[in-house]
Amino acid sequence: LMGLKKWQAFFGAALFGIHPMRVESVAWITERKDVLFGFFYLAGLVSYIHYIKTENKKYLWWVIPLFVLSLFSKIQAVSLPLSMLVLDYYFNRKKSWGLIVEKIPFFILSLAVGLLGVFILKDVNALDSATAQYSIFDRLTVGAYSYVVYLIKSIVPYEMICLYPYPSSMAVQNYLAIPAILAIGGLLYWKRSQRALVFGLLFFTFNVMFVLQIFGAGQGFLADRFTYIPYLGIFFLWAFLFQYLYDKKQKYRTAIQGGFFLSLAVYAFMCFQQNDVWQNSKTLWDNALDSQESATAYNNRGRYYRKQKKYDLAMADYKKALELEPKSGMVNNNIGKIYFDQGNYDAALESYQKAIADKDDNPEYLTNLGGALASKARYSEALPYLNKAEEIDPTYTDLYVNRMLCYQALQNIQSALDDTNAYLKYKSNPDVFSQRGVFKRMLGDNDTSLDDFNKAIQMNPEKGDYYYNRSRLYYDVGNLPLAKQDAEKAANLGYVLPSGYMEAVSQ
Repeated sequence: LMGLKKWQAFFGAALFGIHPMRVESVAWITERKDVLFGFFYLAGLVSYIHYIKTENKKYLWWVIPLFVLSLFSKIQAVSLPLSMLVLDYYFNRKKSWGLIVEKIPFFILSLAVGLLGVFILKDVNALDSATAQYSIFDRLTVGAYSYVVYLIKSIVPYEMICLYPYPSSMAVQNYLAIPAILAIGGLLYWKRSQRALVFGLLFFTFNVMFVLQIFGAGQGFLADRFTYIPYLGIFFLWAFLFQYLYDKKQKYRTAIQGGFFLSLAVYAFMCFQQNDVWQNSKTLWDNALDSQESATAYNNRGRYYRKQKKYDLAMADYKKALELEPKSGMVNNNIGKIYFDQGNYDAALESYQKAIADKDDNPEYLTNLGGALASKARYSEALPYLNKAEEIDPTYTDLYVNRMLCYQALQNIQSALDDTNAYLKYKSNPDVFSQRGVFKRMLGDNDTSLDDFNKAIQMNPEKGDYYYNRSRLYYDVGNLPLAKQDAEKAANLGYVLPSGYMEAVSQ
């Protein structure tokens, strides 16, 4: 649609598909939103180009719902009206206020979603926190440096890692990025008649400028995923250069074609290699730590080791993370989890207390501290922490399990039942259904108790204690044949029946 011939268009599209900087957006499930917003974004641009070429307003109207879907997928889509203006320039539409007026609905949508995004980031204290130690000039320097690095990586995709921590101080190369930006601006002005060059660089600029982390909203100042749509401008430039050289240097056509397709082969190989990095959390954070140390990388690899029950390796990583960030609540909380897994509740308690000292409004830390206290039979002491966790985030379901156990131990069955009800509002869990059935049976609500046991067994028919709990209910209501049948099923599944129970239900 933009005037490239078949093979050159294929080359640009292939770059978009297999460039190794694409891997993060495709391999990481969280970044499904990149692919999703990109689909609607590009569909919107295609429709807009049809509008430019045909002046049929139906194509312009189609852009609006596509833009909305793109915005709903990811906030980065706010740049679409700027991309539309750059397309106006590329297709040499007559300059007039009409070009701006027809895009007013798009700018309104961008502004609304952009302000909403800023509000949400401020609400969760994410905005500005990463760059709080920097002056305004240093923040601009970080943005300029990121811009230049993204340009370089479009050609030479070096050091592709999942986290690029903010530098503790500005280095020489950070400041050199500012004159580099000015030079690019000068080039655009000098070559303003070269529409392909101006389009490619401005498309890249307009689509990357909102993610340059001048006001830090994350743990890193760079991210490979941020280039997903912006690189389309750079890839178009490469495809256009391919076409220009192929047409102008006919004597060297074979060499030119071979060189460009060789570059595709190199990028494809690098993409394949980068996919290996994203196999699992260990390979991902190994790769990050090979480039540079960070507390986040050590902490996340430690979480992987803990899930694999490799506690020594996990603890070693957590301790390295604490060397870099001694007061980190997240790391201390994870250390507490290891001690808890190992049954060392005193050490777990100490670690959770350190976590809360760093951040006393984190529902997970409060819940874990409550759980550690409960494990030491300090139920009444645990309750205030669990109550506070509920005040902060009533959707954090783990708190209800821990508090339920406290109430159960304190013989407050009605409150324990209330916590199972609260849990099941947010999650469906066979263990909690079965436990709710137990509490209902204890309170004499046999009919709905049976419903809960049936639900638990339906969800997981291979767990013996569910059958034992239902067997107890049948025994209480005098249905001994069913009580015996469930008791036998529970025993067959490995559940150890209380002494004398089988004899009791066999009478």
